[in-house]
Amino acid sequence: MGAEEIKMSGGYVLSDEILKHKINGSAFDHVYPHTASNSLNDLDIFTKGQPFDLYEELREKAPVYFHNPMPTDPEPGYWVLTKYEDIKYVSMNPKIFSSQYASGNLLTLGTEENRHPKLFKSAIDHMLNLDGEMHLGLRKEHMPFFKAGHVDELRQKVSLKVTELLDAIAQKRGVQSCSRSLSKITYIYFIRDFGIPRI
Repeated sequence: MGAEEIKMSGGYVLSDEILKHKINGSAFDHVYPHTASNSLNDLDIFTKGQPFDLYEELREKAPVYFHNPMPTDPEPGYWVLTKYEDIKYVSMNPKIFSSQYASGNLLTLGTEENRHPKLFKSAIDHMLNLDGEMHLGLRKEHMPFFKAGHVDELRQKVSLKVTELLDAIAQKRGVQSCSRSLSKITYIYFIRDFGIPRI
C-alpha cells in the first residue's frame, strides 16, 4: 500500500500511523554489493563539512546503496541515493517511494522505551514527511516566505535590527544582555512572519 492509498480521516495524525508500517529489512536484492569506506551514521564525519568523497564513491560504485543501521538500532537500515536523476525520480513518484509511509526525514524511529512522545510527534508530523497533495498543500502555504523578494526584504530588515541591537549593547558596555537582545530577532522576523503569536 502506497502513501496515496492511506485513508485520511479528519483525525488523521501521521505519527499515529507511521509505526504500523515499520519495516523489518530490505525486501529487495542489493544490485550493488559495495561496502562503503565510511558510515553515514558516524556523525563525526560531518564535523568537517559534507563527506563529498564518500558521496562520490557511492555515486560511482553503488548509486543505490542500502546502508546498514547503527549497531544498537532496531531499524533495518536505509537506502542512500547519490545520483541526481535517481533522487528526482524518487521525489516525483510518491506512490512508489513514500516519505509518508515510513518517514522520509529520520534514519531511525528509535526504540519505544527511548521515544519521547511529544518530540517524536514533532519529528514526524510535518510537511517533509507527507506525500502528494498533502505535501503540496502545505508547501504552497510556505512558498511566499522563500521567494527572492521576500528573502531580500527580510535580509535588509534583519540587518537594520541587528545593527540597532548591537549599538544598544555597545552603549551598555557589556555583553550580559547580548543573548537576550539578539534572541528577539527570532521572534520578530521568523515566528511573526509565520503568523505565530508571541506567548
